[in-house]
Amino acid sequence: MSRYLLWSRLLAGVEAVARGDNMTDAAHTAGFADLAHMSRTFRNTFGVVPSELQKMAIAFKRAEK
Repeated sequence: MSRYLLWSRLLAGVEAVARGDNMTDAAHTAGFADLAHMSRTFRNTFGVVPSELQKMAIAFKRAEK
């Protein structure tokens, strides 16, 4: 799979999490076979697991209120 396609899928996953999707739905929305595949790809690309993004999104939403 090309780096561009993986990058695009990761961004789609991030957008889905930002919208409030759970991690599994975000992985499927982004075109990954499962959450484990998205997590591995995300960690290899960014050095953190995608659940860290979900935690940051939750904290950010709380700070907005």
